[in-house]
Amino acid sequence: MTYGIGDKVKLSSGGPTMTVESVSGSKVICVWFYDHQVRRDVFDIDMLRTPGSPVVITRNQSRFRDSGGY
Repeated sequence: MTYGIGDKVKLSSGGPTMTVESVSGSKVICVWFYDHQVRRDVFDIDMLRTPGSPVVITRNQSRFRDSGGY
C-alpha cells in the first residue's frame, strides 16, 4: 500500500484516525489530535491501513522470531 500527504490512516491494530504528514521509504509520519493536543509519530507503512478497510491478520506477521509455540 502507498500513502500520500493528507491521506487518512489508522493503525492496523486500531486507534484514532491519523493524517499522513510525510512519507520516506517505508516510514510514514502521522499526526492526530488527542486530548486537544497535536500528536505526531513515525510508523512503518506495514502497520497502517485506510479507515474502513478490513483488518487482515496473517500467521507469523510478528517481527519476533517464531519460538515454536506459546
